[in-house]
Amino acid sequence: MRSPFLKVSGLYKSFTMHHRGGIVLPVLQNVSFDLFAGECLSLVGPSGSGKSTVARCIYGNYRVDAGEILIRTGGDPDLVSLPNAHPYQIRQLRENFIGYVSQFLRAIPRTPTLDVVMEPLLRRGLDKNSASQHARVVLRRLGIWERLWSLPPATFSGGEQQRINLARGFAPAYPILVLDEPTASLDKPNRNTVIELIQEALAAGTAVIEICHDEEVRAVTATRSLDLARKNDTPRELTH
Repeated sequence: MRSPFLKVSGLYKSFTMHHRGGIVLPVLQNVSFDLFAGECLSLVGPSGSGKSTVARCIYGNYRVDAGEILIRTGGDPDLVSLPNAHPYQIRQLRENFIGYVSQFLRAIPRTPTLDVVMEPLLRRGLDKNSASQHARVVLRRLGIWERLWSLPPATFSGGEQQRINLARGFAPAYPILVLDEPTASLDKPNRNTVIELIQEALAAGTAVIEICHDEEVRAVTATRSLDLARKNDTPRELTH
């Protein structure tokens, strides 16, 4: 019996609105799912249902109120509890096991684009030459051409920045990849490239969680969906 790469159980998360008299807003209530190698779980639901909150909890950006997030690392221990992990462990998980593509690029100002994409590859142990070659391939596939590689991403358009974000996420081939609106700012040719990258990652055994309002993209990438508007829902299989 195969084991999941990611196991989420009874996840609860609320936010306290201190500027509004301490109102507590419950966002996640009893969210549970397993994620296996080669699967793409699509988180669906209206705005405010908690899709991005789930993504940020899995990446360790948000501390959960209750519940468990277990990451299978294949090391010692085999399963790491993210809510109970030391900050150093969370950093190691991000470097080696969990990639996260947000809707917004956050990069050090004035850092060249090629270095931005190479950085996670170098952290995973690739030598500089191999990291550079791999980053160049992904950048070309996403339509970021060589004349731009020496420029900082802050000077680029929103769509170009999103493609650099995607290059950073896909290049290291993480076991788990979280995609938050990966095609939101892209034209059709680049959207099709992202679909190809997702499908290739799944074929290679990556476990993907996607948040995507583009129904055409979901239809050809997702293998299961979880509707967060139904608080006690369970993932349902999708057929293409």
